[in-house]
Amino acid sequence: MSGAIDREETKATRKLATDIQGKHVKNITSGLSQDGLTYTIVDASGRVVNQVYYQGGYSQLEEVAAYVFAFHDIPANQTSSKKTNPAKSDWKEWLRLNFSEFSNDTQKYPNEPSLPGAGTTYQYYEMDVGNTEASYLTNKIGTVYNNGKSISRGTRRIVFNRYYYGTTTPVTDPSEIHVFYTADHYKHMQEYLNYQNGWGDAFGAGEDYPSVYDLAF
Repeated sequence: MSGAIDREETKATRKLATDIQGKHVKNITSGLSQDGLTYTIVDASGRVVNQVYYQGGYSQLEEVAAYVFAFHDIPANQTSSKKTNPAKSDWKEWLRLNFSEFSNDTQKYPNEPSLPGAGTTYQYYEMDVGNTEASYLTNKIGTVYNNGKSISRGTRRIVFNRYYYGTTTPVTDPSEIHVFYTADHYKHMQEYLNYQNGWGDAFGAGEDYPSVYDLAF
């Protein structure tokens, strides 16, 4: 199982393919094994670089994003609770909190961007990501998410379209799957593009657009 995320872990090229405007595009080739238990992650050149396994525990951003994309579910070390004491959990410092439906109510929360198909085609869910830096541009920068004794939840989340809206039918077509990362509590989002270090440009409704690197690392 991977360790906590380090802001300086990588700043690799983020291009699997580009369109004629030079925009990042999603890799829509599924890496799911025939038995549905293993997902193969490729890099920008299509080379195999990693794998994630169904019902495994993950905390590193890239692996968590790949896991959610692959299995439309949460890693085994994630819980729906927002208050579980890690010292009382078998996962200890690897425990991650908060798995719940995401409202995407842009009228109630005008600083949040509208996500594709939210509330009409897809039901989105959210979950904490346990970065080393728990918060974004706050006095909590540098705070460890989980030190094994207590948790500082911070502002970083994964938001993804788990089901078709009004159903429990999972979204499994890679061309329809949307997995977003936010470091500033939904004000700005980046889409995971289904390859190692593949993240779309930051977008959002809030002010002070951060760069793509500010969000992901």
